[in-house]
Amino acid sequence: EDGDIILDFFAGSSSTAHGLLKHNNEVNKDCNFILVQLPEPCVVESEAYKAGYKTIADISKERIRRVIKKIEAEQTEERKKKSEQIDFGDKDVKNLDLGFKSFKLSPSNFKIWRSSEINEENLMQQLDAFTNPVREGSEKDNMLYELMLKAGYLLTDKVEKIENLYSIKNGELLIAIESINQATVDKMITLRPKKVISLDILFKDNDQLKTNTVLQMKD
Repeated sequence: EDGDIILDFFAGSSSTAHGLLKHNNEVNKDCNFILVQLPEPCVVESEAYKAGYKTIADISKERIRRVIKKIEAEQTEERKKKSEQIDFGDKDVKNLDLGFKSFKLSPSNFKIWRSSEINEENLMQQLDAFTNPVREGSEKDNMLYELMLKAGYLLTDKVEKIENLYSIKNGELLIAIESINQATVDKMITLRPKKVISLDILFKDNDQLKTNTVLQMKD
Protein backbone atom coordinates (compact mmCIF):
# COMPACT_ATOMS: atom_id res chain seq x y z
CA GLU A 1 0.00 0.00 0.00
CA ASP A 2 1.01 3.67 -0.20
CA GLY A 3 3.75 4.39 2.29
CA ASP A 4 4.88 0.78 2.73
CA ILE A 5 8.63 0.17 2.79
CA ILE A 6 10.37 -2.82 1.19
CA LEU A 7 13.72 -3.71 2.81
CA ASP A 8 16.26 -5.81 0.90
CA PHE A 9 19.55 -6.52 2.71
CA PHE A 10 21.09 -8.27 -0.31
CA ALA A 11 20.26 -5.91 -3.17
CA GLY A 12 22.51 -7.40 -5.84
CA SER A 13 21.76 -5.48 -9.03
CA SER A 14 18.61 -3.91 -7.49
CA SER A 15 15.98 -6.14 -9.06
CA THR A 16 13.82 -5.42 -5.97
CA ALA A 17 13.93 -1.66 -6.63
CA HIS A 18 13.30 -2.22 -10.33
CA GLY A 19 10.26 -4.36 -9.66
CA LEU A 20 8.82 -2.04 -7.01
CA LEU A 21 9.21 1.11 -9.11
CA LYS A 22 7.57 -0.67 -12.04
CA HIS A 23 4.75 -1.87 -9.77
CA ASN A 24 4.20 1.63 -8.36
CA ASN A 25 3.88 3.05 -11.85
CA GLU A 26 1.52 0.34 -13.07
CA VAL A 27 -0.94 0.38 -10.15
CA ASN A 28 -0.51 4.02 -9.05
CA LYS A 29 0.95 3.15 -5.66
CA ASP A 30 3.70 4.97 -3.78
CA CYS A 31 5.73 2.34 -1.94
CA ASN A 32 9.33 2.96 -0.92
CA PHE A 33 12.42 0.81 -0.66
CA ILE A 34 15.65 0.56 1.31
CA LEU A 35 18.34 -1.57 -0.33
CA VAL A 36 21.69 -2.65 1.13
CA GLN A 37 24.59 -3.85 -0.98
CA LEU A 38 28.24 -4.19 -0.04
CA PRO A 39 30.71 -2.80 -2.62
CA GLU A 40 31.73 -6.26 -3.84
CA PRO A 41 34.25 -5.92 -6.70
CA CYS A 42 33.12 -6.87 -10.19
CA VAL A 43 35.20 -9.45 -12.03
CA VAL A 44 37.81 -7.55 -14.05
CA GLU A 45 37.01 -9.56 -17.19
CA SER A 46 33.26 -8.89 -16.91
CA GLU A 47 31.34 -6.61 -19.26
CA ALA A 48 30.15 -4.57 -16.26
CA TYR A 49 33.74 -3.83 -15.21
CA LYS A 50 34.70 -2.90 -18.76
CA ALA A 51 31.70 -0.52 -18.85
CA GLY A 52 33.06 1.32 -15.81
CA TYR A 53 31.25 -0.42 -12.94
CA LYS A 54 33.89 -1.41 -10.41
CA THR A 55 31.50 -2.90 -7.82
CA ILE A 56 28.11 -4.63 -7.61
CA ALA A 57 26.86 -1.56 -5.70
CA ASP A 58 27.77 0.66 -8.69
CA ILE A 59 25.65 -1.53 -10.98
CA SER A 60 22.83 -1.49 -8.44
CA LYS A 61 22.69 2.30 -8.21
CA GLU A 62 22.90 2.78 -11.98
CA ARG A 63 20.03 0.35 -12.57
CA ILE A 64 17.80 2.35 -10.19
CA ARG A 65 18.72 5.61 -11.93
CA ARG A 66 17.88 4.15 -15.35
CA VAL A 67 14.54 2.73 -14.20
CA ILE A 68 13.58 6.10 -12.69
CA LYS A 69 14.59 7.89 -15.90
CA LYS A 70 12.48 5.47 -17.98
CA ILE A 71 9.40 5.87 -15.75
CA GLU A 72 9.74 9.67 -15.78
CA ALA A 73 9.80 9.58 -19.58
CA GLU A 74 6.70 7.35 -19.65
CA GLN A 75 4.85 9.65 -17.23
CA THR A 76 5.73 12.69 -19.33
CA GLU A 77 4.35 10.95 -22.41
CA GLU A 78 1.15 9.95 -20.56
CA ARG A 79 0.56 13.50 -19.37
CA LYS A 80 1.14 14.75 -22.90
CA LYS A 81 -1.49 12.34 -24.24
CA LYS A 82 -3.93 13.37 -21.53
CA SER A 83 -3.45 17.03 -22.33
CA GLU A 84 -4.32 16.19 -25.93
CA GLN A 85 -7.59 14.74 -24.56
CA ILE A 86 -6.85 11.20 -25.60
CA ASP A 87 -9.18 8.90 -23.63
CA PHE A 88 -7.02 7.60 -20.82
CA GLY A 89 -9.71 5.55 -19.13
CA ASP A 90 -10.04 5.72 -15.35
CA LYS A 91 -6.30 5.90 -14.74
CA ASP A 92 -4.95 9.15 -13.35
CA VAL A 93 -1.24 9.86 -13.71
CA LYS A 94 -0.05 10.05 -10.12
CA ASN A 95 3.00 12.09 -9.12
CA LEU A 96 5.03 9.20 -7.76
CA ASP A 97 8.00 9.79 -5.48
CA LEU A 98 10.91 8.92 -7.75
CA GLY A 99 13.58 10.38 -5.52
CA PHE A 100 16.63 8.22 -4.91
CA LYS A 101 19.44 8.77 -2.40
CA SER A 102 22.60 6.77 -2.09
CA PHE A 103 24.39 6.44 1.25
CA LYS A 104 27.62 4.86 2.39
CA LEU A 105 28.10 3.39 5.86
CA SER A 106 30.22 5.62 8.06
CA PRO A 107 33.60 4.24 9.11
CA SER A 108 34.12 3.18 12.72
CA ASN A 109 34.67 5.95 15.27
CA PHE A 110 37.66 3.99 16.53
CA LYS A 111 41.03 3.25 14.99
CA ILE A 112 41.45 -0.28 13.67
CA TRP A 113 44.54 -2.21 14.65
CA ARG A 114 45.83 -3.94 11.52
CA SER A 115 48.42 -6.45 12.70
CA SER A 116 49.25 -7.51 9.14
CA GLU A 117 50.56 -3.99 8.43
CA ILE A 118 52.79 -3.77 11.53
CA ASN A 119 56.54 -4.15 11.15
CA GLU A 120 59.65 -3.28 13.15
CA GLU A 121 59.92 0.14 11.55
CA ASN A 122 56.39 1.36 12.31
CA LEU A 123 55.58 -0.54 15.53
CA MET A 124 56.36 2.36 17.91
CA GLN A 125 54.48 4.79 15.68
CA GLN A 126 51.44 2.51 15.68
CA LEU A 127 51.55 2.10 19.46
CA ASP A 128 51.72 5.88 19.93
CA ALA A 129 48.77 6.33 17.56
CA PHE A 130 46.68 3.94 19.66
CA THR A 131 47.29 5.78 22.91
CA ASN A 132 43.97 7.37 22.01
CA PRO A 133 41.85 4.83 20.09
CA VAL A 134 39.26 7.41 19.01
CA ARG A 135 39.38 8.37 15.34
CA GLU A 136 39.90 12.10 14.78
CA GLY A 137 36.63 13.96 14.19
CA SER A 138 34.45 11.33 15.88
CA GLU A 139 31.39 12.71 17.66
CA LYS A 140 30.27 11.65 21.12
CA ASP A 141 26.82 10.39 20.08
CA ASN A 142 28.27 8.34 17.23
CA MET A 143 30.75 6.68 19.59
CA LEU A 144 27.98 5.97 22.09
CA TYR A 145 25.72 4.19 19.60
CA GLU A 146 28.58 2.27 18.00
CA LEU A 147 29.61 0.94 21.42
CA MET A 148 25.97 0.04 22.17
CA LEU A 149 25.73 -1.99 18.96
CA LYS A 150 29.07 -3.71 19.58
CA ALA A 151 27.87 -4.65 23.08
CA GLY A 152 24.78 -6.33 21.57
CA TYR A 153 22.20 -3.65 22.36
CA LEU A 154 19.61 -2.11 20.03
CA LEU A 155 19.43 1.46 18.78
CA THR A 156 15.91 1.55 20.22
CA ASP A 157 17.05 0.66 23.75
CA LYS A 158 16.52 3.38 26.34
CA VAL A 159 19.50 5.73 26.83
CA GLU A 160 19.79 8.01 29.88
CA LYS A 161 22.53 10.46 30.85
CA ILE A 162 23.52 10.09 34.52
CA GLU A 163 26.12 12.71 35.37
CA ASN A 164 29.06 11.82 33.08
CA LEU A 165 27.79 8.30 32.35
CA TYR A 166 25.38 6.89 29.79
CA SER A 167 22.95 4.30 31.12
CA ILE A 168 21.59 1.83 28.57
CA LYS A 169 18.42 -0.22 29.01
CA ASN A 170 17.67 0.89 32.58
CA GLY A 171 21.25 0.52 33.77
CA GLU A 172 22.13 -2.88 32.28
CA LEU A 173 25.06 -1.26 30.48
CA LEU A 174 27.04 1.83 31.49
CA ILE A 175 29.24 3.65 28.98
CA ALA A 176 31.85 6.26 29.91
CA ILE A 177 33.21 8.33 27.02
CA GLU A 178 33.63 11.74 28.66
CA SER A 179 35.60 11.47 31.91
CA ILE A 180 36.31 9.11 34.82
CA ASN A 181 37.35 9.80 38.41
CA GLN A 182 36.80 8.00 41.70
CA ALA A 183 33.37 9.57 42.10
CA THR A 184 32.40 8.19 38.68
CA VAL A 185 33.55 4.71 39.66
CA ASP A 186 31.62 4.90 42.94
CA LYS A 187 28.50 5.90 40.99
CA MET A 188 28.96 2.98 38.59
CA ILE A 189 29.12 0.52 41.49
CA THR A 190 25.96 1.87 43.15
CA LEU A 191 24.07 1.43 39.84
CA ARG A 192 25.09 -2.28 39.71
CA PRO A 193 25.22 -2.69 35.89
CA LYS A 194 25.82 -6.00 34.12
CA LYS A 195 28.59 -4.46 32.03
CA VAL A 196 30.66 -1.27 31.88
CA ILE A 197 32.49 0.10 28.84
CA SER A 198 34.93 2.99 29.06
CA LEU A 199 37.57 4.53 26.84
CA ASP A 200 41.03 3.59 28.04
CA ILE A 201 42.21 7.14 27.33
CA LEU A 202 40.04 8.34 30.23
CA PHE A 203 42.51 6.68 32.62
CA LYS A 204 45.50 8.46 31.09
CA ASP A 205 48.24 9.13 33.67
CA ASN A 206 46.18 7.41 36.38
CA ASP A 207 47.07 3.72 36.36
CA GLN A 208 46.18 3.45 40.03
CA LEU A 209 42.56 4.49 39.39
CA LYS A 210 42.36 2.04 36.49
CA THR A 211 43.69 -0.86 38.59
CA ASN A 212 41.42 -0.02 41.53
CA THR A 213 38.41 0.26 39.20
CA VAL A 214 39.04 -3.24 37.80
CA LEU A 215 39.36 -4.69 41.32
CA GLN A 216 36.21 -2.91 42.54
CA MET A 217 34.25 -4.14 39.53
CA LYS A 218 35.36 -7.73 40.25
CA ASP A 219 34.15 -7.38 43.85
